[in-house]
Amino acid sequence: MNENIFRQNPRLAALSERLLHARQRGELLLQSGDEGWSSAPSNIALLKYWGKKNGLHQLPMNSSVSLTLNAFRAYTRLTVRGRFVPLKDGQSPSFAERPHFSLMLNASEAAMPAKMEGFLKSILHGFADEIAVRVESVNNFPTACGVASSAAGYAALAAAVADLLNLKRFLSEADLQFWLTEWARIGSGSATRSAVFAQAPESSQYVVWELAERGDSSATMSLATHPNFAQMQHCVLVLDSSEKSVGSSEGHVLAQTSVLQDIRLAHYPRRLQEFRTALAEGDFRTVQRLSELDAFEMHAVMLSGATKLEYMSRKTSQAIAHFVTYRDAHAANMLWTLDAGANPHFLFLPDAAQHMQSYLTQLAQQGSFSGAQLLWGNTQGQSIEIGETHGLRAALRQEPYHSSLKQLPLAEAAVFFAEGDLDASR
Repeated sequence: MNENIFRQNPRLAALSERLLHARQRGELLLQSGDEGWSSAPSNIALLKYWGKKNGLHQLPMNSSVSLTLNAFRAYTRLTVRGRFVPLKDGQSPSFAERPHFSLMLNASEAAMPAKMEGFLKSILHGFADEIAVRVESVNNFPTACGVASSAAGYAALAAAVADLLNLKRFLSEADLQFWLTEWARIGSGSATRSAVFAQAPESSQYVVWELAERGDSSATMSLATHPNFAQMQHCVLVLDSSEKSVGSSEGHVLAQTSVLQDIRLAHYPRRLQEFRTALAEGDFRTVQRLSELDAFEMHAVMLSGATKLEYMSRKTSQAIAHFVTYRDAHAANMLWTLDAGANPHFLFLPDAAQHMQSYLTQLAQQGSFSGAQLLWGNTQGQSIEIGETHGLRAALRQEPYHSSLKQLPLAEAAVFFAEGDLDASR
């Protein structure tokens, strides 16, 4: 895995070599008990990637664009196990007695997945092969709620390593951003869109993960957007909180078996350009149209592969249909989207908050949605954070801490919107 990653990514290999040189000079030192801290948001794709390129590690078949969900976060602390030993022929020694990696997830001890351990070993490869880490990670949003925990989790994991290694000392801002987004991508594709940082938090709200024209590399960066989109609101209608029977990783493989996948991909270069222009010009209607079309096309691919993936349940379809009927009747600035799951996401501008409340009230009055929950979180705020903060300490200790994230039964959610309490400061 290490050799393939660095062979396919010479710039990442060069940055790893730079860290080895820092260790050789005595500037990079790790010892047992050293810590690295971070937090990172999840994201919701508006233009979605589905399918990965064969033979290229974690490269998508198409570009994607997402909205950063700053209220939906993973908080992570790493603690070093082991210590640096003398270099052998100027290289980091590798030996069988490396300490064990371990994981505490949401305050419970868990077996570290082989994928996560391999990911951490790959990052440390070449300059810290005798070091292991203990990972403590907490998500402030529930599992299987329709929000990608792996995006937040792997972005936070990469950022915690960056803090542990004090990369701000060794890398320029541009190199650090590249290092973060590349390693997050290698951990979990969509995590690259959660690993973008910026001096002004609002400038990293919308992120593009763009496949290079040759298709052999990608780049992740924030997008210029019209001020109208800076106040975009977001919520998730949780209809099904059970784990998916078929995960996204398998779904990406199955995408290649659908006769619709090539048709879908053929539209992407033009669709991406049209979407970027709409974001820059404040054209909500085009963003709405392309986002919803993209979600429908992705689910059509899912339904037409060798194994049929029915993530969009009947109840999901009913909720979306009711939403579209209401939205169109009132010409409201609202849109829906759906990832690989049954829980639809709704995005809306502040001038549509009253319409969102009316829609939720009507939905709550239908008996079939009586058990539904709503998750709402302010999209504004800090994106990825590197280093220890009060909120991070409190989150990892399971203490109460300020968060704009709300989880409410559907009937109470309608009241929440009716009161206009959409300010994260309250």
